Amino acid sequence: MHSIQALWDTPSSALRARLESARHERAQGLAFFEVNSGKVDYLGSSGSGDLERALFRRLERTPGMGWTLPDVVFFLNTLDEPRVFAHEKDVARSFSNVTTWQSYEPSSATAELQKTCSQSQSSSRSGNAQDHVRLSFISNTTESADYCLHPDLFQQHDFLQAPETFITTRDIIPVLSSCAAAHFSDIIIPSVYYELLQVQDAASGLNPDLEPPWEDKEDVLYWSESSTGMHETTENWRTGHRQRLAMDLALSSSGHRNVTLLTLGDSGWTPHPTEFARLSHFFDVSIRGIVQCDEPACAAMSAAFRSSVNDPAAKAFEYKFVLDIDGNTWSGRYH
Repeated sequence: MHSIQALWDTPSSALRARLESARHERAQGLAFFEVNSGKVDYLGSSGSGDLERALFRRLERTPGMGWTLPDVVFFLNTLDEPRVFAHEKDVARSFSNVTTWQSYEPSSATAELQKTCSQSQSSSRSGNAQDHVRLSFISNTTESADYCLHPDLFQQHDFLQAPETFITTRDIIPVLSSCAAAHFSDIIIPSVYYELLQVQDAASGLNPDLEPPWEDKEDVLYWSESSTGMHETTENWRTGHRQRLAMDLALSSSGHRNVTLLTLGDSGWTPHPTEFARLSHFFDVSIRGIVQCDEPACAAMSAAFRSSVNDPAAKAFEYKFVLDIDGNTWSGRYH
């Protein structure tokens, strides 16, 4: 309900006018659908149409879906990042009948995001990543992902550093998205990427029926993907969360680096330092594709990660533990 509170507080006449404005403008990364008398129609988009058609197939295959929904026009966000950069406090703005979209350069996105944080919020949780090395665990997922309460996230998550695309509106408008960061008002739905990936997996010959039994899988954590996440430059590529993962779990296997293991006993968690080289055989982690980067940064990452062709999708079946980590998105797939 939190994501739609601002919609309830906005006059319906303003919402209708903004929807029509957004539909007419065809902002990048928005697809338009209509339900009319039980029939679902795809009205078009500004993108390639792959995700939009995937959602259309999902709606068509769901028995009675058209009759379940009222007559409505709805917008689907086909980009990975959230779009409605507005919150309850923005309802007090003039009830404009026009939806205005702003596209920010990667280098200016951080400053724009930080504007939403009041001085009291930012100062209440100052510090950096080193402050969080305590033996404590996340107990509130909403609070822990609020970048105003945890400003160190601006140096840890790609979306907050230099998103490849950042096209948002400050106008309250209903947009269905697969994710919504703190201080955004997108309406979260299950990601349409799952539908598209099913089609792609079938086309590539991936067959879940060929997955080996659990006992035959390797006791190894596996991750292999491209360098997506933000627009990388020579100044920032080492701070990307995918790059940090690969440097910590792959590039460090041959060096001398201490890590801390935790053992749970009657008195709580006890830390045990050890060399990571003793644990490296438990990880199969790699960056396979170098993309979204300035040429010098691409060259630096290619040299660091010795990038090669992507693993076949079925390779993930060989492992008991398969890690998921954000690319061009904010963690929203598990809501």
